[in-house]
Amino acid sequence: MNKFMKQWKEFSEGNNQIHILDLINTIVGVVLIVSLILIFQHPENRYAILAACLSGGLMNIINGLKQMKDVKRRMTGMTFLMLGVIVIVLGFIILGL
Repeated sequence: MNKFMKQWKEFSEGNNQIHILDLINTIVGVVLIVSLILIFQHPENRYAILAACLSGGLMNIINGLKQMKDVKRRMTGMTFLMLGVIVIVLGFIILGL
């Protein structure tokens, strides 16, 4: 229990924006896995394809935002941002919306 309290204290202190991005990234990752399972079971499900593209693109954008905080990784962060936008746009193009 002491280890849990120590980790909770570290989470609540410090740079909260990075921790919130990690939390959002984890939630979006779970949504991506669930939507991919739905796509494998029902390949014609348009909403699952859209959810997979949106969550995959959002994960790339969040990872790009985290990497842009570091000066040495700024170009990698911009690449992740651009790739995330491309995945989201391709998702809409595939669905014809």
